[in-house]
Amino acid sequence: MMKGLLDFLTSNNPDAKLLRDTFVFKIVPMINPDGVIVGNYRCSLTGRDLNRNYKTSLKDSFPPIWHIKNMVKKLLEEREIVLYCDFHGHSRKQNVFMYGCDNKRNIARRLRERIFPMMMSKNAPCKFSYKGCKFKVQKSKEGTGRIVMWNLGIMNSFTMESTFCGSNLGKRNGFHFSPVDLEAMGYHICDTLLDYCDPDNTKYIQLLRELEQKFKEDILDRMKKKGTAASNMTTADINLEADYLSDIESSTGGSDSSVSDGLPMHLIYAPHSVQYNQNSKKKKLKSRKERNKRRAKAMKIKNVLLTDTQKPDMVNIIIGCLTW
Repeated sequence: MMKGLLDFLTSNNPDAKLLRDTFVFKIVPMINPDGVIVGNYRCSLTGRDLNRNYKTSLKDSFPPIWHIKNMVKKLLEEREIVLYCDFHGHSRKQNVFMYGCDNKRNIARRLRERIFPMMMSKNAPCKFSYKGCKFKVQKSKEGTGRIVMWNLGIMNSFTMESTFCGSNLGKRNGFHFSPVDLEAMGYHICDTLLDYCDPDNTKYIQLLRELEQKFKEDILDRMKKKGTAASNMTTADINLEADYLSDIESSTGGSDSSVSDGLPMHLIYAPHSVQYNQNSKKKKLKSRKERNKRRAKAMKIKNVLLTDTQKPDMVNIIIGCLTW
């Protein structure tokens, strides 16, 4: 995705030139190259998870994060930042989607914070899933880049997650994403940025109304299920219902940038006979007495085998298994 973004922005495409003339792009292709070069996935060379420590002020412990945050703060003093976006991978969910933030105090802004992901779904309907997008500021995620940058004042602050699996949308349904598919998402970010900032805001207004209508329908549907009349609802009740819907909308698990509470995709879609039973009881730790008894039995077998000189090769193999 990052390669697709860089290739497009540096191309001779007229839209790419317009983007370069209109915006200042600050791009960090990878925040932990020192960790990746030794085989780490999310951590730095020192084994620190950079994606959970954007709130830090420890320059020596988290230098990439400190410099990124310092750069953003200086930039905010000079101009508005239209978009902040991390690019991540996701090991469980299908498609490409975004994690955003949710302003519960301001219903109008709450809807505007969803417009960019909605535009992405319109521009890449076979790859990007708006239904997969989640908007919530969880306490356990307060150290992530998207929440820290959102708290600094960047309304459009997202993590764009791309599946390790594939799509279940349109023509790409049932197929894995190829490198070309992922590179195309870098282009779609640029294309959506032009749509979002288009002086002709027709598309923006249309999507805002679409989101508002969907939000109202979801609230009314929940009220009907509860047997509550719309005429009896106060503003506080409506806000409470909206918060509930936001929590339902935002519930997720199993991300490489979130707490995992479910099976990976290859087990979810595996035959029932080989699926792991999540409700099965964990193996209980054995008591010291039981461990000593088992050790004594193993030593007895070992001593018997050592006296059997006719099978030296078998002795070595079994001893290896017993003492491993």
